Amino acid sequence: MSYMMSKDAYLTHLGHSHNLCHIMFFLPIKDPAELNANDPNSPISSTSMWFPDPDKPDSPLNKELPPLRTVPIEVPYWSDGTLAFH
Repeated sequence: MSYMMSKDAYLTHLGHSHNLCHIMFFLPIKDPAELNANDPNSPISSTSMWFPDPDKPDSPLNKELPPLRTVPIEVPYWSDGTLAFH
């Protein structure tokens, strides 16, 4: 589990305010369907922790890394206690 609740965090250059205040779970799941993640009606999204290179299917990185998904969940307060939602 990882806490991503600092206003000083830099996750992306996109957007006009702080990045999403969230916690992240790391789960040994290969298929996001096991979580019902990324379904338009689900409050959960997920992404693969490892990004296999489709141009190099024989790469050891594509074969040896364990399945690991990150599941971010939005939380309402920054680490300093201020409200994260506007």
